[in-house]
Amino acid sequence: MQYVTETGLVVTDERHHRAGDPRSWPDNGNVQPPPPVGAGPTTSEGYGNTHVMYPETVGAPPVQAWSGWPVEWATPTWGEAAGGLAGIINRVSTVFGAIDLNASILSTMPPYRLQGSQVIEATAWMRNPQPEVYTGWTEAMKQVVISYFNGEAFLWATSRYADGTVRSWVMLNPAWVEIDLHGQVRRYTMCGIDITADVLHLRYSSWPGDGHGHGPLEALAYNLFGAAALERYQSGLAIRGGIPWGVLTAPGNLSAEQATMLRDNFVRARMSSMGAPAVMSGGVTLSPFTVTPKDMALLELRQFDEARIATLLGVPPTLLGLPTGEGSLVYQNVSSIHDFHWRAYLRPKAATIMEAISNWALPSTQRVELNRDEYVRPAFAERVAGWSTLFAIHDEETGERAITIDEIRTAERLNGVVSETTVVAR
Repeated sequence: MQYVTETGLVVTDERHHRAGDPRSWPDNGNVQPPPPVGAGPTTSEGYGNTHVMYPETVGAPPVQAWSGWPVEWATPTWGEAAGGLAGIINRVSTVFGAIDLNASILSTMPPYRLQGSQVIEATAWMRNPQPEVYTGWTEAMKQVVISYFNGEAFLWATSRYADGTVRSWVMLNPAWVEIDLHGQVRRYTMCGIDITADVLHLRYSSWPGDGHGHGPLEALAYNLFGAAALERYQSGLAIRGGIPWGVLTAPGNLSAEQATMLRDNFVRARMSSMGAPAVMSGGVTLSPFTVTPKDMALLELRQFDEARIATLLGVPPTLLGLPTGEGSLVYQNVSSIHDFHWRAYLRPKAATIMEAISNWALPSTQRVELNRDEYVRPAFAERVAGWSTLFAIHDEETGERAITIDEIRTAERLNGVVSETTVVAR
């Protein structure tokens, strides 16, 4: 028996005169696989039908027939593999806020060079690693810290002194660098050129057998998806007109025109009633919503995700304006938070980055560190008490004081001239 389906498929039904398992019957040549499901009534085969679950860093597909993305209707995030952190920062504001805060603080801490315990003159790259590229140390260091929090950063020596130490350097886009792992030894190439001898690979976290560095954003994947979704949800909620405060209920079924007229008439009546009570008739009732805008916006869930993101990125949530339930902050709280931020989060990162740069760019007897004094500097009254204590300490044999008045004035910038080699409270 043969019949034709609605789609034009000719079907031969041989169940009446064939025995055995129908799956063993030979193909009659008319049976074709059903068309893929897509956005329209008719679709063509395409990349979206064979790549249902695409990875986060998928590249742009080849030009061919397209049937849409079964995963979601949002455009895939092509190019983020090359752009690195840009896509994540642009989607989740808390990520940008946390990383930008850390990078801004560390990049504005002046670097200084030490030989033993003696502060010596700064090198040229400590003022500007590459004048043709950067406006100064701050811009270059901020790029390094941002890339470092994404998992890894690459510094490339563009020139050296006669003794082999680094004279200038630039930071490379991590997407430009290819890593070839030989055992646990890494080889680096860029555009097919071996740059191993001139590159410094800063890794946030590493593991034997893995050539790349990994940052906290990988552990925050689910929180990032949740925060991004809630940001889109809340913006969409506002764009679509916000949350209605109540609903008018009428008996029977109303057409769209009748429902619109009922709503508009109610609004006009309330606007002209000058606060008088509303009068409902014909079985119409007004029922206020019990769900508040705060509950509708899932505010507490968003705050949890954003607080978790801030914490793993090394920023106390309070510094990003996220609620903590501790009430208002006074000066002592803020001072303690800054000190905790430095000790628990920024100091380990600063020590790791500057140790690696020192071992790469300076002789083995020298190192470069960051002066964190401006960030955790106590109030003026506390500094005066500290200077007084140090000034009172003196050597009984030589009479030399622990600190002189001129050094105190220089440290407090009261002389009008600031010494490049003066470092306070390392």
